[in-house]
Amino acid sequence: MNAATAEVLRRLANVRPDGTGWNAKCPAHDDARNSLHVAEGTSGAVILHCHAGCDARDVIAKAGLKWCDLYVAGSGRRGDVKGSRPWGEVVATYDYVDEDGTLLYQVLRDEHKNFRQRRWKPGADPGEDAWIYNLEGARRLLYRLPEVVSAIALQKAGTYPYPIIVCEGEKDVDNVATLGLIATTNSGGSLKWTDGHTKQLAGARDVAILPDNDEPGLKHANAVAAAIAGSVGCVRILKLPDLPAKGDVSDWIAAGGTRDHLLKLAAGGEPFVPPSKRFTSIAVGAFTFAGRTYAKPRSLLGNGLLSAGDLAFLYGRPGLGKTWAALQFALSAVRGEPWFGIPTATGGVRAGILELELPAHVLQERLRAVAGEAGLSERDEGLSFVSRPHLRGAVDVLDNEQWAAWFELVRDPRLDVLIVDALSRVHHVDENHAADFAPVLGRFDELRHETGAAVVVVHHEPKPPSGKGFADDMDALRGTSRMASDANVLMRLARVGHGNGPLVLRFPKVNN
Repeated sequence: MNAATAEVLRRLANVRPDGTGWNAKCPAHDDARNSLHVAEGTSGAVILHCHAGCDARDVIAKAGLKWCDLYVAGSGRRGDVKGSRPWGEVVATYDYVDEDGTLLYQVLRDEHKNFRQRRWKPGADPGEDAWIYNLEGARRLLYRLPEVVSAIALQKAGTYPYPIIVCEGEKDVDNVATLGLIATTNSGGSLKWTDGHTKQLAGARDVAILPDNDEPGLKHANAVAAAIAGSVGCVRILKLPDLPAKGDVSDWIAAGGTRDHLLKLAAGGEPFVPPSKRFTSIAVGAFTFAGRTYAKPRSLLGNGLLSAGDLAFLYGRPGLGKTWAALQFALSAVRGEPWFGIPTATGGVRAGILELELPAHVLQERLRAVAGEAGLSERDEGLSFVSRPHLRGAVDVLDNEQWAAWFELVRDPRLDVLIVDALSRVHHVDENHAADFAPVLGRFDELRHETGAAVVVVHHEPKPPSGKGFADDMDALRGTSRMASDANVLMRLARVGHGNGPLVLRFPKVNN
């Protein structure tokens, strides 16, 4: 006898064992004899059958029980989700029906956001435990399949000019449907899309996928897009704006997202290109290539010494004044004033400094010193700071959850340049090992390419060879040679001669 059965029997009167389970007085009607039969299903679920004809729901209610009390939390029958809470009260039931509307299986969601799938046992007898809590042998369906079939036909006829929306969960589908749009999903969660789902969606002219705002969500969206790309006319992956971490389209709608806004995002979204066609889809001939107009990135320093979207390293010996130089550059760029005598962008830019070495009070003193007697004014609000003590905890450019914060730091104020001081404080890998350090460079590449902002990273020099200087300015950049090769711009702060010689800024590498 399992725990669920023991609890049910405890609520009943005059319980007696019999050959197939137990019998007891039915609490749903006046009973002079034991007319209620209680048994355990093969999966451990409690089966109730009143021979007097009482509805099982009435029996459960009169006994002070809930439907969930008939099942063992975490039983294999319920397909308990790894790491989930014990199964609770069912709060939503999602029917999966075929093209003709015949129910094949259901997805249940409980109060703890656990999910279970169950299929109906063919030819079940009245009172029998007719649900089988797995989908073994069941045909996998798209949620709200009849509507999807109808939408595909209407798209082909040109009378449904909207995309079919693919979400990551049934609740999201139902919420999108309230906007008057046709949506669907697959059961089982992320990365459970099958060839059968692709066939059911085949022929659609326009499909838009709405991923949840986390790494698994985007991975699932890309997997679905790759699976259906050859079977539908156009597929787009839409990143909804202003979603919180792990948020979904339901959160977006609750925050005021509208049908018109969603359709506008879909219309402006880039069509998905399968990985196998990543290059062939954009390849053009020489004549076409030469005839195109490509916008030159905005120059932020000099005539292309540093341009929008560049990756630059500003480096020098410890204590030489790299942070001072970075601070001077940021303030000069915001004001549109020269730096080291080199013109910055006319009209100024928006810049940000992620300061990970100096505390705020020291950075504040230096900022005031750089501003000089003229001081600061409202025009300098275009320069923003992130520093301690406001910044809490470690900063890791390779941490997926933190990575979204990097993008917000650049996108929200629309920075033209982000200065990171210093490189050693944003990662935990070996800077001298190319394979280890490559992901860090990959993150910087992603940030600058996706936002269009230049990323200027402050870094240190290693100690020069004993009794010698560096043979070349490039050699003075500490770490793997990948840094120098991947950067568009290298800026080295150095002294000429010995002691208190002039401080100079050199450009060992400039791509533009």
